[in-house]
Amino acid sequence: MAYNEALTNRVRELLADIPNVEERKMFGSIGFIVNGNLCLGVGNHADHIMMVRVGLGKYEEALMKKVQHLPLCEGVSVRVMYFFCPKR
Repeated sequence: MAYNEALTNRVRELLADIPNVEERKMFGSIGFIVNGNLCLGVGNHADHIMMVRVGLGKYEEALMKKVQHLPLCEGVSVRVMYFFCPKR
């Protein structure tokens, strides 16, 4: 598979109790859509393994939170998304 299956399964477990979650294969990743909106994607790309939507107005706040195992990629940002890199 082109995506990280272990991380995908972990995300599935975390989203299991949330209503209206749909999975779609897209761009070599698995996208998790909640209420019709893409909220995160899990892949196994050279430059990132996960993308998470934080939304407008929450981006700066989210930057202040510590991420334990997946560092934010340098130079890759969209003001509503985080892109997480694989450990190196």
